[in-house]
Amino acid sequence: MFRNYLKTTLRNFYFNKTQTIIKIAGLSIALCVSLAIFSWIKFELSYDNIHKDSDRIYRLVLEDKMVSCPPGFKLMLDKIPEIENSTRIFNAGFLGRTQRVSAGKKVFTNDVIYYADDDFFKVFSFPLLSGNSAFVLNKPNAAVITEATAEKYFGKDNPVGKTLLLGNENLLEITGVLKNIPANSHFHFDILITLKNQEWWTLISNTPTFGSMWIFPTYFKIKKSTNIEAAKQKIITALESYENTPASLEVQKLKDIHLHSAYTMELETNGDTNNIYLFSAVGILIIIMSCINYINLSTALSFKRSKEVGIRKTVGAGRAQIIFQFINESVLTSVIAFIIALVLLEAIKPFAFSITGIKFYRGVFDESFVLLSALTFTLLLGILTGLFPAFAVAKHNIANSVKSSSSAFGKNTGLRGALVIFQFCISIILISSSLIIYNQMNFIKNKKLGYTKSQVLVLNLGQNRIMNRIDVLKKSILANANVTQVTSGSQLPTNIITSEGVNTKDGKRYESFFVAVDKDFFRALDINIIKGKERIEELQPQKNFDWKAFKNKFVVNKSFLKATGIKLEDTENEPIMIRHGNMEPGPIIGVVDDFHFKSLHSPINPLVFEFIPVHQWMNAYLLVKINPNNISSTVKYVRTQWEKLAEGLPFEYFFLDEKYDALYKSETQMSNLFLVFTAVSVSIIVLGLLGLIAFVANQKTKEIGIRKVLGASINSILFLLSKRIIIWVLIASVIAVPFAYYLMNKWLQDFAYRVDISWWTFTISGSIALIIALLTISVQAVKAATANPVDSLKYE
Repeated sequence: MFRNYLKTTLRNFYFNKTQTIIKIAGLSIALCVSLAIFSWIKFELSYDNIHKDSDRIYRLVLEDKMVSCPPGFKLMLDKIPEIENSTRIFNAGFLGRTQRVSAGKKVFTNDVIYYADDDFFKVFSFPLLSGNSAFVLNKPNAAVITEATAEKYFGKDNPVGKTLLLGNENLLEITGVLKNIPANSHFHFDILITLKNQEWWTLISNTPTFGSMWIFPTYFKIKKSTNIEAAKQKIITALESYENTPASLEVQKLKDIHLHSAYTMELETNGDTNNIYLFSAVGILIIIMSCINYINLSTALSFKRSKEVGIRKTVGAGRAQIIFQFINESVLTSVIAFIIALVLLEAIKPFAFSITGIKFYRGVFDESFVLLSALTFTLLLGILTGLFPAFAVAKHNIANSVKSSSSAFGKNTGLRGALVIFQFCISIILISSSLIIYNQMNFIKNKKLGYTKSQVLVLNLGQNRIMNRIDVLKKSILANANVTQVTSGSQLPTNIITSEGVNTKDGKRYESFFVAVDKDFFRALDINIIKGKERIEELQPQKNFDWKAFKNKFVVNKSFLKATGIKLEDTENEPIMIRHGNMEPGPIIGVVDDFHFKSLHSPINPLVFEFIPVHQWMNAYLLVKINPNNISSTVKYVRTQWEKLAEGLPFEYFFLDEKYDALYKSETQMSNLFLVFTAVSVSIIVLGLLGLIAFVANQKTKEIGIRKVLGASINSILFLLSKRIIIWVLIASVIAVPFAYYLMNKWLQDFAYRVDISWWTFTISGSIALIIALLTISVQAVKAATANPVDSLKYE
């Protein structure tokens, strides 16, 4: 019997080639996109599962949503009985600085270097290929490197026992090789160095004060069978007694970090649960749109098979057998579409990654769980989409079936209309969203920031000897006529991330962002100085000074004055104290206009500029403002000057506007994704409309022939075939606009500076949907309208 069902199914496919191709194509596209989306969702949900006891690992977070903790917190954590182990880590490049690492003549600067306590591997279970995890960080200057880093430095040789030179004088001994850290970890490193006996670490490791430039995310593992809620309270109570600790602390699950954490000083950019919900919804809606096409076409064309159904019933076929036949066809269609979707996904994978920047899907054989789940879903989808047309056909009596009455099977226009309206609603929402996202991204691109970001060449100085020669390097670069300004700073103006408590002379403490710069910083970046320009210009680099006796001088922005209540006219010699360094108060010598030193997601906050002597580690970047003429020759000249002083340190540079654009990487990805999703939804609608209009034209063949004989024009026939679709699009526009407005208004609320949603956006969206519908309809409508009326009247 099954063989008979299969033969009938294949015969039906052959005699309805156009409709079959449309149904398979729609399902293939939908399954391809949905499979990619849900593969990515599975990956996002798997973050930090690699650790053996991930459900027992937690991180401390401060009340102001900072992941940095005072170094002394670990000492207190280790005294709490419920805690099994704890560890601190420090990202040496947390401000974007690079460090020189060399093995013999090989020199690199792009490695990610972390420091950690020797208890690190007692908390995290990153697998080691060489070395004992209990001892690899126990000795001074011990370092663990990843498998890829080992190959980069030492080729196929065993690196354990060999040495790396960090900077110019810190010799590291490799004690272990770590398996490459998988992508689904919330932090990654190439080299992990012990904190034990590090000179800088010894100075601050037991400091009783909270203020510190150093960023120490602190993790701990609780003992088995511990009541975590009771342990949390005990931990928080113990740590809040620490000197100068903020009033509130949080304990965060390790597995919650990637999707539920966007705090200050995150080790890496995390994901967002909102994206999970958004992409899940998009994947489901695309599948639903494809199912609508299948149901619409199947029910609309079912009248063609009325005689077949009637004859089957006459010779004894029951209702269940008729239903099974149609479900069998639907399942086979879904399976064929699934196979095509897999091939399509593999084919477009590189192209999709280049457009979106997101690696949705690793490969067919790398995602066995997703593959099996998708196949199960496809079979279920085939059954569900086949049920409605199966019941619609099977419910009619034999007499109507044998008569081949189109009225018996072809009058589900109300349902088909509702389904098509739903499809257009989704497409109009996606088109509107794409337009609004594009407008916001264009606004970001053209927004005046309060500083100049174009034609600014950036060199990463890192922690190397060249930092002690910055003044020499500046002078040599400035000798080129195409170089207009050179300045240095601890962070780039595109994204200043360090914040600290600042005390005013009345003893009040305020939170402010801060950055260390030289006096040329404002002039080089065209930042407007409101007050104190002469005093800033008078500043001179200090060398061979007593750090403990050093008194800094500060420049603040207008937002700092607003936050502290200090009046512009009263800033002259107003002393403030920033809570790091030697914590000595110093005068405010200048005020600058507000500028956007973070992404447009954030409002402009208080900002303090401090002037650290040129040879200090805080000079991480050299910014070179150049003329737009002869850029390549200017860069070549800067390279020459760099190589004279850098002692083999590779010359690596980028432009400041590139860093600014990188701040909006996720938004750019979302913009591209919405374009892809919009294109997919429109493609599915076009396929569905092609099938439906073919059905309508087929059903009205004789009517069209009679109208043409009576003198009807092609335009009137086009209107006859398309008027119902036009009404459906207009209804869809009315329904979709409020939803699109709500969703996009909510998305824009994440930006402190954003565009307004204009009415014309929705007008354009509806018009695009209508044009797409009319163009699609025209393909079949023109064919029907221009057919020979004699042939039409002969049509059976």
